[in-house]
Amino acid sequence: MNDFIMSAIALFAMSSLGLLATNSLPKNEQLLPRLSLLAHMLTAPALLAIMDYIFVASDVHYYFRTGETLTKLMRSDPLRWIPETFKFMLQLPNGLEVYFPEQFSGAYATTSMAAAVSFVMLLLNDAQYASFIFMAGLAYLAKLASYRGVRLALPNMNPSRVAIAMMLVPSVVFWSSGIVKESFALIGLGILMLWISRATKTSLWTSPHLLLTGVVLLALIKPYLLFPFILSAGTWIGLVKLKGSNLAVKPIVIIAVIVLFFSALAGLSVAFPEFSLSKFGESTSHMQQAGATTDGGSNYNLGNAEATSLSGQLAFAPIALTTVLVRPFFFEIRNFSMGIASIESTILLYLLIQLFRKNTVKQVFRAIRSSPPLAYCLVYTLVAGLAIGLATSNFGTLSRYRIPMMPYYTLLVLVLTDKRSGVTALRRAEAATPSVSDLKVFSKPS
Repeated sequence: MNDFIMSAIALFAMSSLGLLATNSLPKNEQLLPRLSLLAHMLTAPALLAIMDYIFVASDVHYYFRTGETLTKLMRSDPLRWIPETFKFMLQLPNGLEVYFPEQFSGAYATTSMAAAVSFVMLLLNDAQYASFIFMAGLAYLAKLASYRGVRLALPNMNPSRVAIAMMLVPSVVFWSSGIVKESFALIGLGILMLWISRATKTSLWTSPHLLLTGVVLLALIKPYLLFPFILSAGTWIGLVKLKGSNLAVKPIVIIAVIVLFFSALAGLSVAFPEFSLSKFGESTSHMQQAGATTDGGSNYNLGNAEATSLSGQLAFAPIALTTVLVRPFFFEIRNFSMGIASIESTILLYLLIQLFRKNTVKQVFRAIRSSPPLAYCLVYTLVAGLAIGLATSNFGTLSRYRIPMMPYYTLLVLVLTDKRSGVTALRRAEAATPSVSDLKVFSKPS
């Protein structure tokens, strides 16, 4: 009864908050976001039911068990245990590991998830279904922020295509409508998309709170996603700065951007050495070996698990990217989530085939280079896709792990294949005039 009542309260609160945020959009852009909000609210309880009755044992159940323990502690002595739990979430030294070494020792993403869940459960009186609805609402708001960011960066792009890519990809909605790491990752990436869209319009110091929030979320839950983000953001910012600079200062701009973002990558490598280039081959090899020893029912063999060098792993880059972007094929489907992923990848593959059938590779990449946001999507898709493809050996986990990449891959394809503003429109503009500044999606509004 408690869960039912709290779920109803959470559903009302998050739906109201989502609708309020959506109502600030232009009226002609509200329909698809509202459908996305509805999909998140319906999917959240369904996802937990699947976790409970089909998966039975999962990371989610560990989060809830640990969260319940932390919640009891916080209720018993709030002044003492709320700060300690907060430090536990931030992976800082805390009193929990002293008093409960078997349960709360170590500092890694799972501890951050368990602590975050405990705060949600504290708010919602331990109601699990209500907790999933609450997280689905937050994930929706983050996707809405991401949508706003893309609309700011590409103001003349077809808003329906942007909404589909950023808010309505079925597998993304499914896997982010609950208490899973992908939800937190998408929240962080959505916030960062809004930040970089604002920053490239004005100044890199715009909305520092968004940058800090997004980076902290990713650092705690999925730190490896910070590496493709830094590379993608560097590409976006670099292209913007080059467009706004005269010929004399362009070399200085290029050097400054390279120094800035290589410094950021170096800092990330120090903070998270297991994901650095020097350790990439070794870390990937360990993940491949672990995957090979686990029978998940939909395993596949990719690369060479014995290769511990960067060059040895990168030799399999083409097949890894192909696996992430194209598979699973229809005959490889083993469950519902794989089916959704297969349909999505098949549709996107069809659109890509049509794109390259009608346009040359040079024309496509010229269109991407002309649009910093699309360059961001391309770099993020390639770098994140490569890492995920090499490190994953099961189609079920692949369908979930690639979720943070899917909105940007989908956006890239939908923008490029839009007849009114994609590569075809760029070709027409080039044929009509030597300048492409009048091309809608790649130019600033007048």
